[in-house]
Amino acid sequence: MTIYFVTVITLNLVCFLFILLSGIQHKKHHYYSLAIVNLLLVGYHFLSWRFHQASTVSEAITLSRLHTNTVILGWPFIIYTFGHWCRFRYTNLMVLAFATIAAIFTLFNTFSDAVLRHGNNPQLIKFDNLLGEPMSLLVGEPSVFFSMFHAGFLLMTVILLLFALRFYKQQHNFISLALTIGLGLSVATSFMSYQIDSGSVPLFYSGGLPFTLISLAFALMLSVSYRRNARELDHQRQRQGEFELALRRLATSAAGDDAEHFYVELVTTLYQLSPAEFIFIGDIRAGSELQIETRAVLKHGEQSPNFTYQTEGTPSQEVLNRGIHSEKHISAASFHCQEASEAPAFTSYIGIPIVNSAREKTGLIMMFFSRPDGIDNALQQALQVVSSRASSESQRDQLEQKLRSMAYYDYLSNLPNRARLLEVLNATYLDATRHRQNALLVLLDLDHFGEINRKYGYEIGDQVIHILGNRFAAYRSADVFIARNGGDDFAILLTNLQADYTALLHVHWAALKAIVSDEITIGRRKISVQCSAGAVLFPEQIESRFDVISSAEHALQQAKERGRNQCSLFAPEMLAIKDAARELEEDLSSALQNNDELSMVYQPKVDAHGRLTGSEALLRWHHPVKGFISPAHFIPIAEETGLIHELGKWVLRRVFEQIRDWQQRSVPLYRVSINVTASQFAEGDFIHYLLAQRTEYNIPAQLIEVELTESSLLFDSHKAIEQLKTLQSTGISVALDDFGTGYSSLSYLRDLPLNVLKIDKSFIDNIDHQQSKELVRSIIAIGKHMKLLTVAEGTESKEQVEMLKEMGCDYFQGYYFSRPLTPEAFEAYVMR
Repeated sequence: MTIYFVTVITLNLVCFLFILLSGIQHKKHHYYSLAIVNLLLVGYHFLSWRFHQASTVSEAITLSRLHTNTVILGWPFIIYTFGHWCRFRYTNLMVLAFATIAAIFTLFNTFSDAVLRHGNNPQLIKFDNLLGEPMSLLVGEPSVFFSMFHAGFLLMTVILLLFALRFYKQQHNFISLALTIGLGLSVATSFMSYQIDSGSVPLFYSGGLPFTLISLAFALMLSVSYRRNARELDHQRQRQGEFELALRRLATSAAGDDAEHFYVELVTTLYQLSPAEFIFIGDIRAGSELQIETRAVLKHGEQSPNFTYQTEGTPSQEVLNRGIHSEKHISAASFHCQEASEAPAFTSYIGIPIVNSAREKTGLIMMFFSRPDGIDNALQQALQVVSSRASSESQRDQLEQKLRSMAYYDYLSNLPNRARLLEVLNATYLDATRHRQNALLVLLDLDHFGEINRKYGYEIGDQVIHILGNRFAAYRSADVFIARNGGDDFAILLTNLQADYTALLHVHWAALKAIVSDEITIGRRKISVQCSAGAVLFPEQIESRFDVISSAEHALQQAKERGRNQCSLFAPEMLAIKDAARELEEDLSSALQNNDELSMVYQPKVDAHGRLTGSEALLRWHHPVKGFISPAHFIPIAEETGLIHELGKWVLRRVFEQIRDWQQRSVPLYRVSINVTASQFAEGDFIHYLLAQRTEYNIPAQLIEVELTESSLLFDSHKAIEQLKTLQSTGISVALDDFGTGYSSLSYLRDLPLNVLKIDKSFIDNIDHQQSKELVRSIIAIGKHMKLLTVAEGTESKEQVEMLKEMGCDYFQGYYFSRPLTPEAFEAYVMR
């Protein structure tokens, strides 16, 4: 007996604490009431135990009254617990009724002379129970109220059975079964208690055991629920981690030059984060709001071909009309496109439109599922991020295309410009070399075009260029590329040469000459133009792609010298000019040994207020016989011959010597920019040499800036990025020089670790033209967006400076502020 009562009291105390804490955590009132029921059960079991150990009649009567009161007081709490749990609408009314009944029974049992359970004058008997343990028991004639007590208990039992049925209908099968079994046991133990009271069965009271077991079952159910919730929470955390990782990957990814791969990556990410079986991203087709053209399609995790379809009557139309939208009961038949018949029978979908910065819908993302449970809040969040990334990349791509068009096309002639020519020429040379073929480059120059400008004015001259550009554009084909090389020069690149190249050149020259010589009418003016041309066959006639344009220029010069209005093909006799270049190479090599010929000058860089912020180190060559030789003349030769590496190291040493000298003499120090050519940067040990020299001369890294042109980064972009990161990690600044004039795609800006963006002088010279102005404005805006400082090169007038200030340019360099200065003059400039 003792073991039984200690066990059930312990179980009810544990259930009480567990259920009470659960109620506090979940803020559920029926948990509180069930906890109170367990507390009353603790009292019931304890009083039963004490009652069976009573030694006097008065003690037994007192314990019997308290024992019966714990049963009566439990009725309203039991009704409240299970009534609210199954959401029975009249629960509160029932609780009030049972509370009233319990109050009446409790008052009668407490203050009446008769004991509710044992009537008047009960007798205390002692006997040994079936387990051989001594125990006490009151025996007497129950009062009439005791029958009413049983009626109340039976009424509560019936109500609880109705609650169990309600639980069953609500598909809470475990609760329904536990409550039903518990009530059955409760009826059995009540009958057993009646037999004990009558002396028929020598056992102790166990009437509270069924509700103890019910409480224990519910506690176990809550424990299992908590473990299941904990597993679900771990699963959600794991999934959230996967979402966050995917979203971070999406946030840092970019389309670059491979937009198709980017969009495939987006739909692949959605596939990894969801059970969707059919996913695609599509754009609204230009000129047709009802037609979608897909950019990437994923079916069962495999990439599928793109397709075009009409949105009318499909889920896509709902998404475009409503915004982010989902449905859980659809069929594949409602999706009218070629993929529908191959896809599984969809039961649900979710989609979101792609909008631009003006909130205009430009496309959409659709996900289809074979199960309706694949859509949740986390997936909607991921879908919104993917939509935002797709929108950003679409707008970035449009901006890049616009800037590329502005950077690679000549606004006056509507033809590709020199930058684009160099890019195509470079690719053509490599392709021709790889396939052992030849191509022809023809440089065409308008004869005496300066006379037209002087006679009619520059505006008429521009119109002539514009008209000729349109004529050349009409002559272009798959094998004929035409660009404006600059000024009144045009370049014609002929590829896929199948016939005798001299005959082919003659045919094209006749056609080009006819295009140019056809009379041009501007207003009332009729203008006749003639032209000369020089051509080179490559790679057969030259050894390097860097010689292509120069060789064609030599041929053009020969055509002019022969009387103009003709085309000259590059010939071996022109190599004499190249001999002169070799002579210049030898002189430059000698100059490197003679420190009197080469020197450095420094051109100041200033901010918007004219304050000095740094300088650019520039190399000068004063030949003892030929006098001053421009860097534009000898640097290309040095690059072509490989002498640039030794020359570059000489420049580094001389600049570091000068900075150290200023340091030792306490001259205020500013950052010095050092130009690095493509050949230098491509050299394997250049970065190592620069860093070693900086250490040897003890120059602070913040005083050094390396200026690179875009062409420097084409040899191996990945290697270039790593080299630039190495420089930046030491504190050395990196500037991109002559931005917009090189070969590279603008998308390189996204990947390159840069600090400064230098706007090429050619753009500044034409800043009074609207298109150049917009290009400069766009470049400055891109620089600010990417947190790059911008420097305008070649500022020569106040008007240019004021215009650039208004656009937000950070620094300026040009003759308006100062010419390049000798070290002594620059020192004076600093100290003034």
